[in-house]
Amino acid sequence: MQTFFGAPYWLLFVVVVLALAWMIYKAARHREDSLQDPLTGALNRRAGMNILSREDRKRRGWRSSRLWQRFYKFSVITADIDHFKRVNDTYGHDAGDEVLKAVVTILKKQCRRGTDMLIIRMGGEEFLVILPGTSLEGAAVVAERLRATLETVIEFRGAQIPITASFGVATSTPGVNANDVITLADAALYRAKKAVAIAWRSDKVEDRRH
Repeated sequence: MQTFFGAPYWLLFVVVVLALAWMIYKAARHREDSLQDPLTGALNRRAGMNILSREDRKRRGWRSSRLWQRFYKFSVITADIDHFKRVNDTYGHDAGDEVLKAVVTILKKQCRRGTDMLIIRMGGEEFLVILPGTSLEGAAVVAERLRATLETVIEFRGAQIPITASFGVATSTPGVNANDVITLADAALYRAKKAVAIAWRSDKVEDRRH
């Protein structure tokens, strides 16, 4: 039997294959970790922008006839937890972290009902849902379902923390890139947040009257 420094060649071959497999595995895990939010397990902003760039390329790529660009759409939903600072101030930052993780868990459960939905934590209490191949009307239906589902109570160390979230929806159109779509969704989200703030202030005024 041929050997290399006393070891049979087949054993050296096995060792090399296992070492290469381990290196590939570690590289894949590193790439996955670099695209994942460490707190919630959602995709991070970098991953979200990569996905949106891919959607842009899909729409503008080799199939990007005017007819294709007119009919292929992707939509985004921007989401923001209402009065999140108040959660941190009242219950502490650990509670805030728990709320963020619970929100992602709820969103992921909803994603299972639509396999193309992708959840991204953009930063802080802001999230992005990407819906490839979805019209504005379809995205609006999804946003309303998410809004209703996130109107809930999170339990944390005996405390009952009520949460709600505001949403903005936008879809791609010819001549509008991914960044523009996010800007449009953010503008819709801002209007929703303003309406929630007004409603909350009205509730406070009524509370003082009693």
